[in-house]
Amino acid sequence: MSFIKRLTRRKSTEPDFHGETLFGADLVTPGENTKAGNQDGFETGSCGRVFSANISESTARLSISPTGTPDGVFGVAPEDLPQDALSRVENRLTVPRCLEYLVTWLSKNNAEAVEGIFRKSGKTSRVRAAKDLLNSGQEMDSAGMSEGLLAIDVACVLKEYLKLLPTPLLSSRKNEIVAAMEHADEVKRNMELRKAILLLPKLHQDIVAYVIAFLNRIADNSEVNKMTSKNLAVCFEPNLFGIVDNITSLSTQQRIALGEERVAQVNAMQVLISSSAFFR
Repeated sequence: MSFIKRLTRRKSTEPDFHGETLFGADLVTPGENTKAGNQDGFETGSCGRVFSANISESTARLSISPTGTPDGVFGVAPEDLPQDALSRVENRLTVPRCLEYLVTWLSKNNAEAVEGIFRKSGKTSRVRAAKDLLNSGQEMDSAGMSEGLLAIDVACVLKEYLKLLPTPLLSSRKNEIVAAMEHADEVKRNMELRKAILLLPKLHQDIVAYVIAFLNRIADNSEVNKMTSKNLAVCFEPNLFGIVDNITSLSTQQRIALGEERVAQVNAMQVLISSSAFFR
């Protein structure tokens, strides 16, 4: 039975599944641990993405619906979802059921061992089909799956879900988060950052905590997947804070200020991914 009641899906343009960029900046900060850097035989591509010539991806299997429905979960605010479209996880967090399916699927299919997970692009047709599956209310269960879907595809779907939310999850406390990162003292910085996170709407806070906990597990396996907390922070910052449209219309000063703000947001994401203590 579908877990989704009738919802009006927000119209959007065809999404880009190639990841985001921080003004074209390289994802690896000079001086940090460069597990994902060129010294490991990787090549930094456009938008700071890193590719490997020898990528071993575990092929996952999923029965996907060929068509979607006009109703669904993508582009719908979590607070507007019906109760049966929400899940209680870890006995304390409430998250959209579709997000739980995505994280569970990635965990079951050993996404932590996939090089470039959340950085590499999935195949557009497979990503779209997986989105249609979720929008139609079908569960992503590992039992009886058909051949073809990769962990990279499902990772793109997860990022796309966050990207299409009407209100980015961290945007309501962006000013407080950026201000927290200005503190030179690490203890003071972390205390202010935790305060900002606790001021988020409860549902948004739960979803961020759930996603960050999963990214923490990905980063813990960076020796294998080449995705450090910094790399993951750059990949997820636009999806959790939102992006500014029509950057070309901004003045040089405005662009510089925006760039500095986004750097602070990426740094905040890195701190959060590196420690799950902020959500306890």
